[in-house]
Amino acid sequence: MADFPTIISVEATIIELPTIRPHKLSMATMWGQTMVIIKITSDDGIIGWGEAPTIAGMTYGPESPEGMKLSIDQYLAPLILGKDASNINALMHLINENVKGSTFAKAGIETALLDALGKRLNVSVSQLLGGSVRTELPVLWTLFFFRYARSW
Repeated sequence: MADFPTIISVEATIIELPTIRPHKLSMATMWGQTMVIIKITSDDGIIGWGEAPTIAGMTYGPESPEGMKLSIDQYLAPLILGKDASNINALMHLINENVKGSTFAKAGIETALLDALGKRLNVSVSQLLGGSVRTELPVLWTLFFFRYARSW
């Protein structure tokens, strides 16, 4: 084993999550949420998880889940396999120098790398990024709220 943790696998999986009700956008109606889940494994046994979401596929933004998975599998993963998993800046620089666009796919990779580094150092990702500003954040997911609002 090297002096640093080495990335041994990068897996991208497309998942479909149904919504409770149709969500109408100006150009499409969403019946579910599709996202790419990224799993990065290092030789020290640490696994980092990232997410690359889309809203309404190609009708809303420049990247589709299928395109993100292809970018990760064919272009991004080969660049970082065997590299130091703890040097995120160097990895993202390498990725950005070699792959243009694919911003959501790149963000998912970076999130997985940060998750793994946080686990490796036993700190939260917010601590890695300089500390949290708040201890709580109110969140409302409207696709969830309307179905269960009556039971509150």
